[in-house]
Amino acid sequence: MLSSGTESPRANPEVTVGAARTDKYVPLLSGQRVAVVTNHSARIGNSHLVDSLVAHKADVQEFSRRSMVSEAMPTRALT
Repeated sequence: MLSSGTESPRANPEVTVGAARTDKYVPLLSGQRVAVVTNHSARIGNSHLVDSLVAHKADVQEFSRRSMVSEAMPTRALT
């Protein structure tokens, strides 16, 4: 579908972040192998994204934190 740029594909322009919709996708991740590339601000409520996924039984295999300001940290496997 081509758009002229003046039409909105959605009538409601509100953005809902994934942290507000965990009930939609976290159950699908339970027991699944998951890799995460994120920075320190990826939070669900008061927990970091990775901590939340592990608490919901997602099998987080790789975790890489990327900083917008400093040099990237190496990827590390979680055990």
